[in-house]
Amino acid sequence: MPPTARELPKAARGRVRAGLLPVYCVLVAYGTLFPISGWGLPADFDWRSLLLTWPEHISSTDVFTNILLYIPLGAIAVWRRPHSRFGLSILGATLLGAGLSYGLECLQILLPRVSSRLDLLTNALGSLAGGVGGALTAEGALIGEKLRDLRRTWFVGGRVANVGLLALSLWVLSHWAPLVPSLDIGNLKDGVRPLWNFLRGFSEFDALHAAEYLLGVLGLGLMTATVTRTRLAAAGLWSAAVCLVLAVKVPIITRQLSLEALVGSGAALALLPFALMFVPRRAGAVFLISGTVLVQALRPTIGLARDTGFQPINWVPLAIHQLNLFDLIDLVGGLWPFVALAYLSRLLAGRRRSAETALVGGFVIAVVVFGIEWAQQSIPGRFADTTDVLVATVGWFAAWRIMSSRHSPH
Repeated sequence: MPPTARELPKAARGRVRAGLLPVYCVLVAYGTLFPISGWGLPADFDWRSLLLTWPEHISSTDVFTNILLYIPLGAIAVWRRPHSRFGLSILGATLLGAGLSYGLECLQILLPRVSSRLDLLTNALGSLAGGVGGALTAEGALIGEKLRDLRRTWFVGGRVANVGLLALSLWVLSHWAPLVPSLDIGNLKDGVRPLWNFLRGFSEFDALHAAEYLLGVLGLGLMTATVTRTRLAAAGLWSAAVCLVLAVKVPIITRQLSLEALVGSGAALALLPFALMFVPRRAGAVFLISGTVLVQALRPTIGLARDTGFQPINWVPLAIHQLNLFDLIDLVGGLWPFVALAYLSRLLAGRRRSAETALVGGFVIAVVVFGIEWAQQSIPGRFADTTDVLVATVGWFAAWRIMSSRHSPH
C-alpha cells in the first residue's frame, strides 16, 4: 500500500536524519585533521601513545570548542532513531562520539599532532550532552512536543516556512560564529573595542557599514512577518532576536560590537513597524536583502582606503580558507542572504512557476555574485574569491531543493 500524503513528510524527515549523521561525522573528521598532509609515524613513536596522555596545559577555549563540536553529533545520533529507549539512545550517541574522537585522536599522531585524553573526554561529554538534548527534544518526547506546539502557535507551518526560519537562523550564525564565548576581561574589552575607539577618536564612523545593518535587519524583519502568524509577533520576536544577537556578540571570541551595528540595527527596528504597515513584505524584503548583499560586498574597508592596489581574483574555491570548524561555520553563515532570497522568490512565484524561478534565479545569482567578486578586485580591503559564488549558488539551490516537495504546504 503506498504511503499517504501525511506519511511521506515523516519518511522524508527520517531520510534527512539518517543522512545528516555521516555528513556531520565527515565534517568533524575533516575539520579535526585539516590540513590533511604530512602523514607518517614519528621517529619516537610508541604504541603506548595510543592510550593517549593528559596535556601539560589545559585551554578553556579548547575544552569548550571540543564539547560544542560534538553536541550536534550526539543530538543527530539520537534523532536518527527517535523512538529508541531514552537511556540506550543517549548511551549509543555517547559511544559514537567517543569512538569517533578516539579514532581521530589516533590519526592525529600520524600528522603529527598533539593527542590527549582530555580531548577524548570533552568530545565524549559533548556527545553525551547532545544525546540528552536530542532525547528530550526528539519526536514524541514531552519537551519536543511542547517545542513543536510553540512553533505551531507562533509560526506558519510547512517546509517553505521552515526555509524562511532557516535563513533567519543562518543570519544569527553569521554574527555568532565561531560560537565560542569567553568571559575573560581581555576578550570582553576587545568585544567593545570598536565603540571605545570611536569615542576616543581613533576610528571613523562607517556610514556604509551602518547602512548594511539597516538594510539587512529591516529586510529580515519584513521576512519574519511572512513566517509568523501576526505582524505584532513579527515585530516583537525580531526586535528581541536582534537585541540578543548584538548583546551576545561581545563575549564571543573574534566578534565585536560596533557603533555602526547599533545605529543601523536601531534605525531598522524603529522603522520596522511602519514598514510592516506600508511596505509589501515579500517584495520589500527582496529589495532590502539584495541591497545588503551589494553594500556588504562593495563597500571599502575604512583604514585601507589608501590601498588602491589591484587584488587578483582567487579562481580556486575554498583555496584561501583553512576549513577548520570556525571557517566552516563562517562559510555556512554566508549562506543566509541567498537562502532568504530563494524563500522569498518561492513565495512571490508560487508553486506553479517554482521550477522556472529556481533555474533562472540561480543563473542570475551566480552571474551577479561573480560580477560583484570581479569588481572587488579594485576595492580597498576586499578580496575577490570564487568561493562566494559557490556559496551563493549552493545556498540558493539547496533552499529550493528543501522547498520542492510535492507535499509541502504553501
